[in-house]
Amino acid sequence: MALILFAKRIASLNPMTARPCDAKLLLWPVLLLVALGLAMACNDDATPLEESPAPVTTADASGAAATATGTPPTGRVVGRLPDAFPAEFPVRDGVVIERGDTHPDRFIVDFRSVEDPGPVADFYEQSLANDPWRIAKIDKSQENITIIDFESSGDLPFSGTVTIAPLGGLTRIFLVLQREE
Repeated sequence: MALILFAKRIASLNPMTARPCDAKLLLWPVLLLVALGLAMACNDDATPLEESPAPVTTADASGAAATATGTPPTGRVVGRLPDAFPAEFPVRDGVVIERGDTHPDRFIVDFRSVEDPGPVADFYEQSLANDPWRIAKIDKSQENITIIDFESSGDLPFSGTVTIAPLGGLTRIFLVLQREE
């Protein structure tokens, strides 16, 4: 409706009698319509993050770990884990994978969670204390930041560090998983 009124207003302007201020008043709605059109076009092209197809270990609401492929039992892992990421590594249910990189000797994964850092840190402390993992060191010297150094036991050739810290109303989980040869 507003667009029709706008078109009628433009059509009614006589270039010989129109004042410069009439044209300026009509320029703003045109710019607004163009900006809205561009914004809508950009949103249509956006592809949503995929649910991780790689098997991941997830936690249910009680914090108990469960192995799943694709959709975790009580939530989802949004994003894609790096190729060849070890399925044995625990990934907190409900996280968003912001970035996942594969290097010849390590994986780097940056997760986000809407949970507070405390429950997320508790999950990793419990999960990495169980086979096939072993915690080497936990550093809680900085307020609301937990750094856990861990290594694998048995046949898995990995060690690493997971850092859990608040980040602008979210919780950042930064993982470096080093392949040991």
